[in-house]
Amino acid sequence: MALIVNAVVFGLGLSVLLGALVLGSLRLDPTMWVHSYPPDVREKFGPTPQRSRGKIVLVGLVVYASVAAGIWLALRQVPALPGGELTAPQIFLTVWLVFNVFNLVDWLVIDWFFLVFLQPQWAVLPGTDPSMAGYHNYGYHFRGFLKGLVITTVASAAITGIVVLVVQILS
Repeated sequence: MALIVNAVVFGLGLSVLLGALVLGSLRLDPTMWVHSYPPDVREKFGPTPQRSRGKIVLVGLVVYASVAAGIWLALRQVPALPGGELTAPQIFLTVWLVFNVFNLVDWLVIDWFFLVFLQPQWAVLPGTDPSMAGYHNYGYHFRGFLKGLVITTVASAAITGIVVLVVQILS
């Protein structure tokens, strides 16, 4: 149980950080997130403007660095937990939970609550109409959550393999 609590706590911390980063960057320049909008909205808006492409690369680097740090910090705690050993199942469960706490927060809080339910004007892409179906498409975001489950499961397995290999090399 301590392993699960540890992973959820680090997942929630990561969710607060990434949620602020995603919503803050969306507030500053929603056009850098064009690739994440539903198809009808993307089609109406067009391709990501050149000036926004560099911004999304920078935001992406910060996101990946934050995720790596969150996973590393969560895994560092595992040996200190009651019965905690850095075994492959414990590594996998920790990484998977950290990822999926954020996946769940992204789906329910960022996508459904902020972007679909509240729908702030600053999240509506210029030249598009907030009444477009895509801006009210809960199913699109749910499918994104399901894709996230698959992606995070595969990524968790890969990260587990890497961590096990590194631990064996360093032992």
